[in-house]
Formats: sequence, structure tokens, C-alpha cells
Amino acid sequence: MKRLLPILLVLVLVSALVAGCAATTPSPSPSPLATVRPSAAPSAAPSLMPSAMPSAMPSASPGTGADTIPDFAEGKEVDEADVPAIVKAIEDQYKDAKIEKITYAMQAGRQTYCVAVKTSDDKSVTVYVAPDGTIVKTDAAS
Repeated sequence: MKRLLPILLVLVLVSALVAGCAATTPSPSPSPLATVRPSAAPSAAPSLMPSAMPSAMPSASPGTGADTIPDFAEGKEVDEADVPAIVKAIEDQYKDAKIEKITYAMQAGRQTYCVAVKTSDDKSVTVYVAPDGTIVKTDAAS
């Protein structure tokens, strides 16, 4: 009986140790890459790591930021009456021009309105306008 007691005690301790190890989840090992937290201000040198992009950069996906467009779907046509700030920006930049078409488009990683314009001298121009009416980029087609 005296021999059975220590063996039984060892078995109980080993089973408790195995059960305790199986119940804990392993802690994650540290990443070999340094974690860079985004800052509110853009840095002087752009980083190639997506996690290092400043939080001031607009998101390419719909959200609630100032640079996002509600119900954005790239390529979807937009009615001029729905975007008066965009129409005004084009009219201010191109006097006597005719807006042919407005669609949603991504430009330089941000949501914009792509406006096809026919100028008064009959040239086709594509203008990318931010949601606040700022002209982001202009491409002259002909």
C-alpha cells in the first residue's frame, strides 16, 4: 500500500500538469518585423509597409471620413444634380465647357469623381475631382 500511494500521487500530478498545459493557449511569438504605428501627419519619406501608412491618408473603401463618397462604386455613373460641388469645380476651372459624364473613380488611392469634359475649343479632358470639389488630376485626351 505504501508503494501504491507515491505512484498514484505521481500519476495525479502528471495528469494535472498535462491538463493544465492543454488548457492554456500559446502566446503569440513576436513578429520579426518591427511594428510601425501610423501617425496623424504624413512622414517625409513614404514607407512601403501598408501598416505604416499615416492615418491621414484617405481610405480606398467606403467609410465615414471626409474623403469618402457615400455608396461609392468605381465606374458607377453619377447624375450632375446629385453633385453640385463637383459641377461648380468644373465650371470654375473650365468656362463654357460641357460636362459629358461623371463617374466614381479611384485616383492615387482615393475616391474621386471622374468627369469627362468637352472644352469650348472642342477638346476632351478627363478631370478627377475630390469629394470636397478640389481638382486632383487632369488628363487631356485630345
